[in-house]
Amino acid sequence: MKYSSVVLSSYLEVLQCGAQIVTYEVVLSLQSLITKCGLDLSELAWDIIMEILNRALTNIERDKSATIEHSDLPVRFHAIFDNLENLIQQGGLNVNEDKVYGVIERISNKRSDASVIKLVNHKASKINSMSSCWLRQLLNFMERFYRHERSQAIRLVTIEHLKEIIVLNRACYEEEILEKV
Repeated sequence: MKYSSVVLSSYLEVLQCGAQIVTYEVVLSLQSLITKCGLDLSELAWDIIMEILNRALTNIERDKSATIEHSDLPVRFHAIFDNLENLIQQGGLNVNEDKVYGVIERISNKRSDASVIKLVNHKASKINSMSSCWLRQLLNFMERFYRHERSQAIRLVTIEHLKEIIVLNRACYEEEILEKV
C-alpha cells in the first residue's frame, strides 16, 4: 500500500481531462481497490479516493447529456457507494464519513431510500445544541429531508429525528425550535 497514494494521485490528475472513457476506467479501478482493500486503506488514501470520486461525479454529471459510451458507468459509481455504506456499517474504515455522505447527498435523488435514510441518520447525528448555528442546521435538515423529499419513508425518519432533538433540547430551547423549525 506504500504506492497507493502515488497511483491515486495519478487517477485524480488524469480525471481532469474529463474524458468519459478515463472516468470509466478510474471508477472500475476504484471499485476493485475498495472491494479488495477497503478496510486496509489509510486515511490519506481515503481522502484522495473521495477527491477522485467527487471529480468522477463531476465528469459523469457533465457528460450525462452526451452519448453514453459506457452506460454502466453510473451503475458502477453507485456500486462503490453501496460498498462504502456497507464498510462504514462494519466499522474500522479510515474514511471521513462526512466526505462520503457529502457525495451521497449530491447523488441522493438517484440513491435508494435505504441509502438516503443512512444519510439522514448521519446528518441528524451531527446536529448538536452545543455547536454554533445548530438551529440553522436543524432548519436546513428539515427543509432538505422533509419539505423537499418525496419519499414517505425518508420523511418519517426525518420526523423521528426531529422528535428526538426536541426531546433532548426541550428544557432549554423548546420555544426557539418551535419558532424556527
